[in-house]
Amino acid sequence: MLINRYEKLNTHTIRVFVGQKHMDIASTEIQILQYMTGRGFVQDIYPNLSADEREFLISGTTPEEWEQMFGNKDEERAGQPDVSIDWDEQDRMAAESEKLADNPFSGQGGEY
Repeated sequence: MLINRYEKLNTHTIRVFVGQKHMDIASTEIQILQYMTGRGFVQDIYPNLSADEREFLISGTTPEEWEQMFGNKDEERAGQPDVSIDWDEQDRMAAESEKLADNPFSGQGGEY
């Protein structure tokens, strides 16, 4: 967290400063103080913020700087396969791993 300071603009808007840069975000003073004092993760304190706004809070990187460093994410994803996660498969694999951890000899045939 790199926030130098903040200014309360109104009841629900805070101007956050990171170095010489700033961004106005939808925030209460309680939320910004929770974040600045390490009372939770940015995504938990600010579920309403965009990924760009949360990234600014975490690293001080603006959307424009991100694009300069890493390119346009929409252009980059065009034509690429969908890499979504099958959570049911992940759960099944985790359960199998737990079984093996409990009994490392299971599934090897024979009795030990």
